[in-house]
Amino acid sequence: MNGSTLCPNTDLISDLGFDSLSLIRLVVDIEIEFGISVPDEFMRQDNIRKFGNIYRWVEKLISNL
Repeated sequence: MNGSTLCPNTDLISDLGFDSLSLIRLVVDIEIEFGISVPDEFMRQDNIRKFGNIYRWVEKLISNL
């Protein structure tokens, strides 16, 4: 995968080399950057593993502000 290309199916673990700690850090950084709180039920690895999933929940949480 080209490191500069993100698509909805980009897998942060297998395509970009994230580990579980990196996923948590990403979520915390997103919460801080956008002033949102990610619900605990979304924090399962299968939910935050794909870029498209993250994009959709950030978009949804921002629209509820």
